[in-house]
Amino acid sequence: VRALQSNSHVAKLLIHDEVRDDSHSSISSGSLEQAENYVFFGGNKAWKRAAGALSWLRTICTRSGPKPDDYGQTLFNLLTTGMVMVAVENECCFIDYMIVTTRVNTIPGTGLPEFSLPPGMKEHDPERIVCYNCSAEWPGRFVSFNYESVREVMFWNVLDSCKVYKDDEFERKSCSHCYEPAKSLCSICHVAAYCSRSCQKKDWKEGHKMQCPKLVKR
Repeated sequence: VRALQSNSHVAKLLIHDEVRDDSHSSISSGSLEQAENYVFFGGNKAWKRAAGALSWLRTICTRSGPKPDDYGQTLFNLLTTGMVMVAVENECCFIDYMIVTTRVNTIPGTGLPEFSLPPGMKEHDPERIVCYNCSAEWPGRFVSFNYESVREVMFWNVLDSCKVYKDDEFERKSCSHCYEPAKSLCSICHVAAYCSRSCQKKDWKEGHKMQCPKLVKR
């Protein structure tokens, strides 16, 4: 479940009937190699202990229906925790498969001076879902669509049944200054995390003062 939420390639690998024989010894975070190690090897001991687990995960992708019948509330909740694969019907009636998220710390470029979040990412609105398309060519792009045009939300039943969006937020965050486990969030942007007041003050002086307003979800 964590792999589905943190690596944009994992969902695509799971829905394809593919097997690898060799794992990667050198990987980078978010890469295809990391996803292949997750799915096929990391994976490796777990799949051996639970025969058929990978096939089971693939078959239940849309077992509870192609998407939740709740005006997009489940999708909105899942987007705030990480990456979700959706199938959206475009204006030409073709289906676009996208890996999308609204979790700010998974969006590249947040430290750049010109970075800013688009309006509409904070509130749930089934008529206009605003999110970042991780599967687009670098540097990616923000997209918007209405929930009616969504045809499938891949693995939504697995992610929702695990209640990943109800987990303690700080279990997945590190201090933005020293990278120790975080205990609090910036009270303005609610994105930067800190282990202490001291680290927060240092990070504010070293650049978060300029970055903070751009991370506020409008």
